[in-house]
Amino acid sequence: ILNRAGQFLVMSTIALGIFGALNATILAFPRVYYAMSQQEPALAKLARVSEKTKTPVVAVVVSSVMASILVFFAISDLISLVAFGGLVFNTLIFISLFKFRKESTTEEGVYHVPFYPYLPLLSIGVTLFLLLAIFIQNPVPSLIGTGVVIISFPIFYILNKILKSDA
Repeated sequence: ILNRAGQFLVMSTIALGIFGALNATILAFPRVYYAMSQQEPALAKLARVSEKTKTPVVAVVVSSVMASILVFFAISDLISLVAFGGLVFNTLIFISLFKFRKESTTEEGVYHVPFYPYLPLLSIGVTLFLLLAIFIQNPVPSLIGTGVVIISFPIFYILNKILKSDA
């Protein structure tokens, strides 16, 4: 409707949204890596904290390298890749509710979820539907995202096994 002005408005809004999300991820992801490094030997290098700034320096560098790799993707592929990966992990989180409820030995340790088990089952169904829709719409980035997730598990467990046997 607005021709060039409309294009500029839409692109500016998208850029603002991307920069807002980037700000959040720059702050959050290195701290997630740092927290993971506290429990797993394979990630111990990520626990290094700067004396001056008290920030997880190595985790920030790793996060920056990952972001630099993602720069080479087209925006539509990147959205599919990130959305697909995020939905895979959300599905795993919903599935884990059943595992934690089953393993809990006390009422205090039980994960309380409204309308259990129907709400988690509905959430799993919706995320699986979204995964299928993204895969059908953009299969190559979806396969790349799936490949990254699949290959990360054996690498993580092999590194952990090697590092635990050295300790």
